[in-house]
Amino acid sequence: MGKNKKKPSPSQTSPLKEHQQIGKKLHPPLAKLNVKPTRYSIDMLPELLLIDAVVSQLSWSAAPGALHRAFDVLDQFVPPGSKDFLTGLISSMKLIPEDRRADARTALVDAHLDAVIWPEGLRHGLALYPECPAAWIFAAWRKENTVDWQEGICHLSNKKCRQPNNVPRCQALSTDNLRHIS
Repeated sequence: MGKNKKKPSPSQTSPLKEHQQIGKKLHPPLAKLNVKPTRYSIDMLPELLLIDAVVSQLSWSAAPGALHRAFDVLDQFVPPGSKDFLTGLISSMKLIPEDRRADARTALVDAHLDAVIWPEGLRHGLALYPECPAAWIFAAWRKENTVDWQEGICHLSNKKCRQPNNVPRCQALSTDNLRHIS
């Protein structure tokens, strides 16, 4: 009887023969992909302000339903055949064509969802950014109200470390309930 030979375990890395040598360095196969690091706190968190505002205003259990209803209303204004869809990110609001935006605003108001998804503080905060892709939703509000830059900055800066409604501070420090937005 011979020695028991162990079967080679499947490797989670690529074999050396799949690497490419450039000069004296070996580059793994994934290095060929054009992947750039994402600065999450700078690139992604501002996109989540709408979702954060709804969760903060409602509860963790009620916010998804309100967002779902709001995006069901807005989805009917996205052009048919569009490869993109409304995701809840601020940038996805640009999918609604300019000529349909007034109707989309009216539909949100008629469904009583405008104040739910765009609370007053968020309106002041986003109004500080005229190029915001979602600014069209509260354009009528801007005509009737004066943008309070202090309230807007206060609302946005309070996003740094804020727990949702009805959550004790000690529980808010758990990863499930704490939202950290820089």
